Amino acid sequence: MAERWQILSPVRNHEFGTTEINRKIQEKYRGSLMLSCKDRWSKSPKPFGEQEIVWTDKVMQSVNCKKNSYPKGEGLDYVANGEIGLVVQTSKGNGKQDSIKIQFSTQPDSSYWYNRSDVDGQLELAYALTVHKSQGSDFDIVFLILPKGASTLSRELLYTGLTRFRKKMVLFLERDTQRCSNGSATRSAPTRCCGTAICLWWQFAPIRWTATMRLI
Repeated sequence: MAERWQILSPVRNHEFGTTEINRKIQEKYRGSLMLSCKDRWSKSPKPFGEQEIVWTDKVMQSVNCKKNSYPKGEGLDYVANGEIGLVVQTSKGNGKQDSIKIQFSTQPDSSYWYNRSDVDGQLELAYALTVHKSQGSDFDIVFLILPKGASTLSRELLYTGLTRFRKKMVLFLERDTQRCSNGSATRSAPTRCCGTAICLWWQFAPIRWTATMRLI
């Protein structure tokens, strides 16, 4: 489920970088839930960590970590850096630490609990990932954002981004379409191999996140 779609960007700190995109996606689709969790009378725990992670958020493990999986014997008792999953449950501590339960796409028969104090050091939002972070992974549908003037966007990085999809690729180009045409030979390769379609969009205004971009 978590790998059905993915937004990719070559940069992290930029108007169209992953940090800002994650914030906007979460605000639009999880905003009301975040507000509800912050209510003092809420039965759900407050959002977790600096990024205010809540139930159903898409997250990524940011460090290699040995952890107990549940149910016992069904998982690897280990979560690797870069694994992507969904928050499937949150729990109030009732005198102990609040916790959240994550199910990773690579270990669908098991899940992992994280205490509130563990979240900032181990989990981060993953609606959008940097192209670099996506290496080694693939997704059914990829939304690849190519910001104008992105200094990190090399031919090699463009190739990596264009080969992360299984079924469909959607490109968002910020005005400067030359960046895509420069990599035209690279762009056509995954289409020939997979027999799938690349949808090309020229982006002349800030991205508007619509209901067509379903999260789960």
